[in-house]
Amino acid sequence: MGAELDKLIKELEDVRRESAKVLANLSDEQLDLKNERGRSVRAFIQALADHDNEHVQHLIGARRGVGSRRKEVNRLLGEMMAARGQLLGLIAGLEDDNLDKDWKEGEWSIRNILEHMVQTERTYIMDNVQKLAGGTGASAG
Repeated sequence: MGAELDKLIKELEDVRRESAKVLANLSDEQLDLKNERGRSVRAFIQALADHDNEHVQHLIGARRGVGSRRKEVNRLLGEMMAARGQLLGLIAGLEDDNLDKDWKEGEWSIRNILEHMVQTERTYIMDNVQKLAGGTGASAG
């Protein structure tokens, strides 16, 4: 990836993070609030999800059109990022005081689960994949 693409990806990530901060603690009642045209907050959020999905297809065609096939590693990275997005959606709006609450006998707390995920990713990528591939940002071929 080049510097320009890195910049665009960062902008996409940043604006989504900013949006998540605004949306995370809205109540169900607030989701139904409507603007002067009658469009609800819920409709805006759904429209953004649909917009992303529409442009996924658009980008697939664009990559094909410019002759830039997606490598297997990029497909796998996309799956990993999609799974993380789903996870982040599940914990969005969670209050800090819920992180350590026991919710079921013998089960990890939410904090334990999240910390485990961080450590596992570090172990898998930094301690295994990075060493096998020969260093930071190494290209395997």
